[in-house]
Amino acid sequence: MSTTPYRAGPEPPGTPAGEALVEEPAALPSAQSLGAARVAEPIPQVSFLVSSRTEIYQPIVRVLFEARQASRMALTTSEVAAELARYEELRFHAAEHLDAYLRQLHTWRVVERNEQRGVDYASLEEYYRGRVTWDLTDAAVQVSRFLETFTPDGDRPGSLGPERLRHVHGELAALAELLDDPAPAAGRALQAFTNLGAAVDALRAGVMAFMATLQAARSAGGAVDEALFVAYRNGVTEHLEDFRAARRRYSQPIVALIERLEAAGALDRLVALAASAEGAYDFRRSERETRAVRERDLRLVWRGVREWFVGAGAGRESPWQRLAEELRGAIGWIAQSYRRLTEQAQSRVDVVAEFVALAHLFDRQPSDADCHAVATGAFGLFGARHVALREHEPELTSGRSWLEVPDELLPDVPLHLRSPDKGAPRGRSAALPDATAARERAAAERAEQRERSRRLLERFATLGATPLSELPPLDADELRALREWLSAAIGDPAPAGRPRRGRSPDGLAIVTLTPHPAGARTTIRTAHGTLETEDFTFAVSGA
Repeated sequence: MSTTPYRAGPEPPGTPAGEALVEEPAALPSAQSLGAARVAEPIPQVSFLVSSRTEIYQPIVRVLFEARQASRMALTTSEVAAELARYEELRFHAAEHLDAYLRQLHTWRVVERNEQRGVDYASLEEYYRGRVTWDLTDAAVQVSRFLETFTPDGDRPGSLGPERLRHVHGELAALAELLDDPAPAAGRALQAFTNLGAAVDALRAGVMAFMATLQAARSAGGAVDEALFVAYRNGVTEHLEDFRAARRRYSQPIVALIERLEAAGALDRLVALAASAEGAYDFRRSERETRAVRERDLRLVWRGVREWFVGAGAGRESPWQRLAEELRGAIGWIAQSYRRLTEQAQSRVDVVAEFVALAHLFDRQPSDADCHAVATGAFGLFGARHVALREHEPELTSGRSWLEVPDELLPDVPLHLRSPDKGAPRGRSAALPDATAARERAAAERAEQRERSRRLLERFATLGATPLSELPPLDADELRALREWLSAAIGDPAPAGRPRRGRSPDGLAIVTLTPHPAGARTTIRTAHGTLETEDFTFAVSGA
């Protein structure tokens, strides 16, 4: 068996095993100083980055680095393998295979190897379970931190993080406090602008990575990968439950702070204050030119903040509109993928049931010969049918090919063996099942549904355009219909502030939702459930 780890599917062909498991790293180019004949030596701690198997070494180093950041004790080989499998990065056939890669990292002085001395190991599993531990060296920690500056989100995209909106709000509030300070500090203003730009950039990176994950999942063909489906579903759930709640909480306060900072030239004063802070001196420019460059950079940061939370102007799509469109497609993909995964699981269960039934059939047979007969019949382990035909002169044709036997000595082959589309009469076909009762039940259910929809349409249509907060008490059917109609109308991609329209699932009603001017929310409480939503003005008319 190959010792190479795998991510999914069978092992790749041609994978080296045994002694060829780990190769020597690519030789780093050496350089000679102009002033002395001294050749620079390569740094072994970065060898895992230039190795041809860096896609295996990097996840191992990342797991050990995250354990170091969490102040965990040194990890055993089995614990490293479990962490790699938990993040769906690498799986090894056995712990000793991972141990070979860890030993190579130890050779490169990337990890430290600690072993309990004077202990008798009862088994190889006990050895890998707790006798040897691995930890990153200090130099490898510095290399990992350097890599983290380029890949802050790692290989796990799609995380939005509601705390990013909180950071944006906090830095805007810090800038607003400087307006009330009689002697504001230039360094504090520069720090707030810098942190604000970093927070918005992190928000942008999270949203873009999240949308890229959605698009990649929907564009993937073939069978649905269960791990991808779980990650996709968790990302959408995180957005709907956490990020949207944070956006509702911070959106209006952020917009209010932006308007306050842009009023009466306050932004110009803050930009000038931040640009006057002490910093690295640029000998290529004068002091006035340096301040102009700083002010331009700070205004670019502010423009990015404004485009995200206020808008980029007429004719340009807001990032939130793009995110909403991706989410509408994402929810449909989740429903479709769940159905496909259910079908795949059901087909696997059916196959297992067949084999279990066959095993019970084997168990009931009195002898091995009977078991072989059952297996032959179940799996169709028969020879060619014409071989079993009776020959006219078996003494003359035995042991000879049919190509050598005269035609008059060949057996008579039935016609249905020569023509697959013709065969012996099979008798009467089975009677078709009588589905009269099922059709009658379906017709009765449709009639009951139409009557219920007609009654609900009359009830809601007579109310006219009514805010959801002023609706009369609802029964179970009315609450269910209201949820369905709201879902149909909310999915309408109407511009912000414009009414949204949708058609009821049965096609009998047209629902119109007019957003509340202040975005107020309401909670509809009934004896059959609770519905929390924006306080839309709700109107229903016949289709």
